[in-house]
Amino acid sequence: LQPVSNFQGGLERKLYTYNAANAAIAYAGFLKGYALLADAANDPQILALARGVCAEAGAALVRRHGFDPDEQRAFAEGCLAKYQDRAIVDPIERNARDPLRKLGRYDRLVGPACLCLEYEIAPEHLATAIAAALHYHPAADPAAQRLQQRLQCEGLPEVLKDVCGIEPASSLGEKIGARYP
Repeated sequence: LQPVSNFQGGLERKLYTYNAANAAIAYAGFLKGYALLADAANDPQILALARGVCAEAGAALVRRHGFDPDEQRAFAEGCLAKYQDRAIVDPIERNARDPLRKLGRYDRLVGPACLCLEYEIAPEHLATAIAAALHYHPAADPAAQRLQQRLQCEGLPEVLKDVCGIEPASSLGEKIGARYP
């Protein structure tokens, strides 16, 4: 255990860096057909997406909490190295399950994307990760199936509003919409 002076900032750092990178890797990995998180994390395109997610969220976290930028980058790289470790056999489906919760306004993808907007940082990679999460659809995940039903019945704009707390016509809503089809 390591004491931290800014507990709320540390909690946000963990959720918006560690969990955000995990989600980006898991959802993009699912779309590319990977079964294991480490295999997805070692895919150059997915790794670039996860690094972009970490960079965007990290820049916003540095501005909000005054974290040292080098320390934030090292934290992110440590997270990515763990996900790339093939000795850790961790299924994509375990990491990606329950997208309805993970797409919540203050959770791992939408939360840092909105934080980026507060500091005028374009959440391009985060928007891509959110769009990937919206496509997550394994039959064994009831929440993923409910998400797909809602998308089919209500449409993306309503899901963005109701599940993600994002206005469809906002810049973030439009970024996600452009990446969703």
